[in-house]
Amino acid sequence: MNGFKNLINAIEYIEKNICEKIDYAEAAKLAYCSLSRFQNIFVFITDITLSEYVRRRRMALSAKELINGGIKILDLAIKYGYESPEAFTRSFKAFHGASPMDVKKSGEYTDYSPISFKITITGGNYSMNTTNQITVCKNILIKYIDLPAIRFIGKNVMAEGKNKGEKYGEMWDKSHEFMPQLDAMTDYATVITDPCALMHNSNGDTKKNPMHYIVGKFMKAGTPVPDGFDFYDMPEAKVAYALFNGEFQEMIEKALMMTYEKANADGWVVPYPEGWFHAEVYINENIPKEGVVSRLGYLIAIKESSFNETIKMLGNAREAWDKLVNFIRLNYEMEENWHESSRDDEYRDQLKFKQDAKELASLYIRDGYVKVIMPFDKKDLDKFDEIKDEFSDTVREHVNTKPRTDKQYLWFHLHDTALTDDIINLFRIRKKVKL
Repeated sequence: MNGFKNLINAIEYIEKNICEKIDYAEAAKLAYCSLSRFQNIFVFITDITLSEYVRRRRMALSAKELINGGIKILDLAIKYGYESPEAFTRSFKAFHGASPMDVKKSGEYTDYSPISFKITITGGNYSMNTTNQITVCKNILIKYIDLPAIRFIGKNVMAEGKNKGEKYGEMWDKSHEFMPQLDAMTDYATVITDPCALMHNSNGDTKKNPMHYIVGKFMKAGTPVPDGFDFYDMPEAKVAYALFNGEFQEMIEKALMMTYEKANADGWVVPYPEGWFHAEVYINENIPKEGVVSRLGYLIAIKESSFNETIKMLGNAREAWDKLVNFIRLNYEMEENWHESSRDDEYRDQLKFKQDAKELASLYIRDGYVKVIMPFDKKDLDKFDEIKDEFSDTVREHVNTKPRTDKQYLWFHLHDTALTDDIINLFRIRKKVKL
C-alpha cells in the first residue's frame, strides 16, 4: 500500500505543477524510486510515456482556458511551455482535431483528465479494493456540447427486471427491418447519423411511465413520424459525448458509469429526474454484438454543478469535509451521488456514498458545518459496544441514545475536525477495511 500511495503522491505533484516546468526527478523522488524506474512504471501502467501524458493534460487544459476566458494563443503557448504560437497550434490541432480558433468558436474539444489507479488484491485471508483520491476515467475522450432541440425516432421497448437486456437485444435484431426507412429520411438528418438507442424516463414521470428504450436515429425537431414508429422530443440541452473503443459487452457495461464519473469530475451533474436521458451511439453503424470490437459513443444530459460555489458555505468545516471524503475515496470503492437541492432548505446539497444499494453515509453541506448522516443497524451497534472506549464522549453519548433495532441513523454536525477521527472509525464499523 505504501508504494501505491507514493505513486499517487507523484501524480499529484505533476498535477499541481502541470502549468509549470515539471521536475520529473522530484516526482520520482516522491514515488521513492529512480527516474528511469518511475518512467518505466508509468508506461507499464498507462501505456503512454510520462511526457505524452503531460502534453495531453496541457492540451486539454488549454482548450478549457481558451473557451472560458479571453486568453490569447501567444499567452497559452508561453504558459504551457511552447517556444512559439505556431508550435503550440500544431500540437493543439493534432490533439483536438481542430485549430484553437475553431475550438474557441464551437466550444467542442477533446478532454483528458488526470490519471487514476485502482488496485485489487485477493488471496490469503482478505480481499481489498482501493483507489486513489483523484477522480478520473482512463481511455475516454469526451466533449461537452450544446445540443439543439431534437427529435428521436425509432421503435420503443419498455422492459423491466432481469430480462430487459434480452428485450433490447431482440429489438436490435429487428432493426434491419425498420432502420432503412429512417436512413432514407436524409432531409431531416442531424450531425449524429449513426444508429442509436435512446433511454429516457418521460421527463421524470417514472411512476406513470417506466424506462423507455428506443432503437432508432436522431432527427431534426419537428420531423414527421412515420406510421408505426415512436418518438421522443428532447429539449435543447448541454450534453457530454464520450467515445470508447473496445469489445462491445465490456464497453456497454462500463460506458455509462465512466461517462457519469468523468462529467462529475469536470464539474457537471445529471439533471435527474427532470430532463434526464442518455443515448448509445453505434458509430459507423456497428450494430451491437457480443464479442465484436467496435466504437461506441455515449451521450448524457448534464448541467453545471453548483458544488464549487456551495462548498464555500462550509467555511472552517471544509477541512473536515475533505478529510472524510478523501478517506472514503482512498479506502472504499463507492458510488458517489451528488444531489443538488432545488429548495433552500436545511439540507442543502449532499454527497451520498453507497455500494450495491448499501449506503455508507451522506454528507450535507450546511452554512458553516458538515452534517453527516449514517445508517447503523443492530450489528453495527453491537460492534460499537465492543470498542466504545476508543470513541469520544460526544459520540458515545449519541450512539447510546439509539435503540437496538434493525436500522437507525446516526447524525453529527461538524464545525471543525474534532470528530472526524471518530466518524472514520464509525465508517470502519459500517464497512470493514484492511489498511
